[in-house]
Amino acid sequence: MSELLDSTVPGDRFKGGAPAWWRASHTKEGKQQHPRALLRAEVGGEIIPVHFADDPEVTRRVGLLANDITAERPAPGRMPAMGARDDSDEAYVIGLCNQVLGETALTQHRFDWLLGDPGAGGRQVRLPVDAYWPGHQLVVEYREIQHDQSVPHFDKPDRLTVSGVHRGEQRALYDARREAEIPAHGLRLVVVRPADLDANGRGRLRRNAKADLAVLRRLLDRAGDEDRVTDAFRTWLLAEGWTPVEPTDRWTDLEAVRGEERLICEAKGRTSEKGIDADIAYGQLLRRMTSQDARTRYALVVPSSSVKAVERVPGHVRDLLRIEVYEVTDDHRVRRLPA
Repeated sequence: MSELLDSTVPGDRFKGGAPAWWRASHTKEGKQQHPRALLRAEVGGEIIPVHFADDPEVTRRVGLLANDITAERPAPGRMPAMGARDDSDEAYVIGLCNQVLGETALTQHRFDWLLGDPGAGGRQVRLPVDAYWPGHQLVVEYREIQHDQSVPHFDKPDRLTVSGVHRGEQRALYDARREAEIPAHGLRLVVVRPADLDANGRGRLRRNAKADLAVLRRLLDRAGDEDRVTDAFRTWLLAEGWTPVEPTDRWTDLEAVRGEERLICEAKGRTSEKGIDADIAYGQLLRRMTSQDARTRYALVVPSSSVKAVERVPGHVRDLLRIEVYEVTDDHRVRRLPA
């Protein structure tokens, strides 16, 4: 997700005088000592660098709060004139999704219930999502490599955000928040990564539209049923007194607590490769078994069509591993399979 905005902040715009960082980068006449001086801004709940530019229209969108700046994004579906953004990999992926879905996405959409951490003044910024299709009740996030591995240029490890951690850690927190809140509000969430598509070793897409379209069709279709299974199971958990929480592991589909109990869930949708998907799901749960607490259990949640495949692992083995298997029927009913 691109987060850089251009802005102009003349020194006389600061309440109570310009802060130290501004004075250090400007002359007494207000001219920049460096070609592109930097300031900090909160965009989408993240503290990021914002370049100065001599643009009064952008200045109008910048509100000054003490020594910090809150840069507001424009209305959903619109972005500042940045030139390169329309040609970004994110825009390319969203464009292909538009073709698959037959609907134009609202880009950088913000929901009132998806909020960042509070700043010094208690204000919480609404977090943007990459793309939202209201007609499909679908959100797609394109996660570039900085979402899954450390990239100092994006992480800014020497700068703390409003969350009290650097941007890389905050990005992971906010990604997990999106993954918890979006399905909890009845929307489908599909995460697309460069590795899913035709990309080079640096995570840049080669833009092989034919191959990428085929992958996106499978992802969007598969995610639809996987999300159906996840949503039905989440509803069942709530009825059983469980409370969904942000997963301890970012790759967990669903995590919930009830008193001192904790349930870590892996969900699968309908697939033509039932056996392979079942084996993958068991492997994913095994990698998440980092707690020896007997009150932590694991759930494999599958549609009726995959029950036989997951039952290939004997019940006594599942018991030893604290794995419970749940079936979600075509009419969204949930039942736990006997051990």
